[in-house]
Amino acid sequence: MIYFFYLITFLFGATLASFFNVLGERLPQGQGVVWARSRCPRCEHQLTWPDLIPFFSWLFLGGRCRWCRQQISLQYLLSEIILGGIFIFIAWQSGLANFFLASGLGWPALIDGIFLWLIAGALLAIFIADLKYFIILDQMLWLILILTIIYRTAGWLMGVVGINFLLEMLLSSLVLGGLFLAVYWIGRGKWLGFGDVKLFFVAGLLLGAWSSFLMLLLASLAGTFVGIGLIIFKGKNLKSTLPFGAFLAPAILAALLFGRPIVGWYLNLISF
Repeated sequence: MIYFFYLITFLFGATLASFFNVLGERLPQGQGVVWARSRCPRCEHQLTWPDLIPFFSWLFLGGRCRWCRQQISLQYLLSEIILGGIFIFIAWQSGLANFFLASGLGWPALIDGIFLWLIAGALLAIFIADLKYFIILDQMLWLILILTIIYRTAGWLMGVVGINFLLEMLLSSLVLGGLFLAVYWIGRGKWLGFGDVKLFFVAGLLLGAWSSFLMLLLASLAGTFVGIGLIIFKGKNLKSTLPFGAFLAPAILAALLFGRPIVGWYLNLISF
């Protein structure tokens, strides 16, 4: 039974990955999302439901458009596989699987799981939009902000977290966002985009102080390694622009999922 639940969870994650892919592709270009139909970017043939089944359509069609045989980007398949896998991990970590299988965990597990699922999807859209168009989507920032406020408030009302915890999250948002707002002003927008600044404000509220530090470390390391690789193999230079939001988005998710145990391990380590 548990394996069937994880299979359904994977397919649900792949489906949401397809949806957030659409958001990441269309919103930066000002295209419609709800009513606009998907089309092949080459032949512009309107895609029908057999072409749009997450994960399976790409495999059955051999990664090519059914009409013009143009190769379909691996972006869609990889994002669906990765987000499907992340959804399974979240269901396991949060206890969501136990909730649905009636093994004793209650509503907090359901709230945790759904919250993390939606945050992961929104971060996927941010990753795609910034990687391809150098745009941090305001719509996704608002989604994460609203979800975080609802989630933290629900935790406080249910007695899971105290008021001091909420104040720490707010302070983390103000300090982290304020720090990078200063960087934006000093560099006059050359070192950092304003969309990144807004993402830092939201990330601080979502993660808190210690996990925000972990996020910065992960994003900086990833950006450094990718930047060095581009200089060596692609002939880029130090003035080349990198989509920092594309490094921040996965770092935020990693800090959200693994920050607490990593920070706990580190604090125990330095306490000796």
